Amino acid sequence: MDEEFQGFHPQVSPAREHVAETDLEEELARCRLELKEARASLNAKIAEHDRECDRLLRQAAETDNVRKRSERSSAEQQAADRKRILRAFLPVADDLDRALSHQSAESVLGGVRIVRRHLDEILSRQGVARLECAGERFDPGCHEAVGGEAGPADRVVKEVEPGYTLNGDLLRPARVVVGLGEGEPSGPHRIPPRREARIPVEPVEGVSEPVEGP
Repeated sequence: MDEEFQGFHPQVSPAREHVAETDLEEELARCRLELKEARASLNAKIAEHDRECDRLLRQAAETDNVRKRSERSSAEQQAADRKRILRAFLPVADDLDRALSHQSAESVLGGVRIVRRHLDEILSRQGVARLECAGERFDPGCHEAVGGEAGPADRVVKEVEPGYTLNGDLLRPARVVVGLGEGEPSGPHRIPPRREARIPVEPVEGVSEPVEGP
C-alpha cells in the first residue's frame, strides 16, 4: 500500500496558495504595526520618565538652594544681632573705665552709679524690666524663696537678687526672703514651696471652661 502512495504529492490549487500567502502577509503586517506602536509607546514613556526625573532633580536642587540661603541668612542675622547687642554694652565698659580712673572713693561710687543707670537704659531698650517685689505677696511664678524671717506672712520682706522680665515674659525669678509672721522664728520649713506658675489658657469659642472645686 505504501508503494501505491509513493511519489504522491497533493495538489494545491493556485487560488488556495494565494489566499494563504495573503493571510500570512496580513498577519506579518499586523505584527509589524503592533511592534511599531509598542515601540512608540515605550519611547513616549521613556521620554516622560526622563522629563519627570529632570523635574525632580531641578526641584531638589532648588530646595537645597533655598535651604542654604535660609541658613546663610539666619547666620548673618544672628551675627548682626550679636554685634548690635555687644556694641550696646561697649559704652558701659567705657563708663567703668572712666569711673575706675578716679582716685577718690566718692568719684568712683558716682561713676559706678552712672554705669548702672546706663546699663538700665540699655536693658530697657531691649525690653528688659526689673521686677518690683518688696512688700508684694509671694508669687511662686516670679519669686524664688531662699529664706524666711519675721514679717508679714507670705509677703516679700527682702530682695536678695532682683528678677527681670523680657517683653512681659519672666526672664529670671527674683530670689527673696519671705515673711513668716510677726515674731515667728525663721526656718526652712516655713518657706513657701515653689510651684509651677499656671499658664493662662485662652477660652475657645463653643467650649465651656471647667469649674474648679473649692
